[in-house]
Amino acid sequence: MEAYKEAYDAVKAISPETKVFPGFQYEELLGILPDLPPHPPRWQLLEAFGAKADLFAITTYPSFVYEVARKVPPDYYTDIAKQTKLPVAFLSAGFASAPGRENLNSSTPPEQRRYLQRLIEDADALASPFLIWYAGRDPGFAQSPPFDLLSSLGLRDAHDQAKEAWEAWEAASNRPYDPLTPPRAPTPAPATSRR
Repeated sequence: MEAYKEAYDAVKAISPETKVFPGFQYEELLGILPDLPPHPPRWQLLEAFGAKADLFAITTYPSFVYEVARKVPPDYYTDIAKQTKLPVAFLSAGFASAPGRENLNSSTPPEQRRYLQRLIEDADALASPFLIWYAGRDPGFAQSPPFDLLSSLGLRDAHDQAKEAWEAWEAASNRPYDPLTPPRAPTPAPATSRR
């Protein structure tokens, strides 16, 4: 933690406008990964960074946890605003487009598209500064465990043929950018009650 805080201070001393942030694996933070012991969400990890985090950045792969996109809770990402006032950034996101080993999920290309459409909506609702998809194309190296869980996360298959989700990604990526339009304000954190 001390090394991170020193790095944060060093970057800010040279370039105060640069965003500096740690990354959290969201499903692990929530304690819901199937191969690990379950635990309550560990939001206190974010608190340890104090004022030395400019974003709450996550990697997220809910197809490791949920069979299909429709099983991902409706407030899966938007509830983050209840935990932090920091802007929420998607450092890496992905959802399988094919069934996983040992019935981990039963995903399909339409399920991947549904997930991506919802992710884009949630990122917009959170005024996310960025959203990065894990892989444009299915990675050829991802054939044996544990990497096989990544094998169908691409928006295009290994032969570069577009999957259903590609069109949603392309449409979102091609939205006009107007630098004069102010960014959407992040969803405000709820007011704390005073007793």
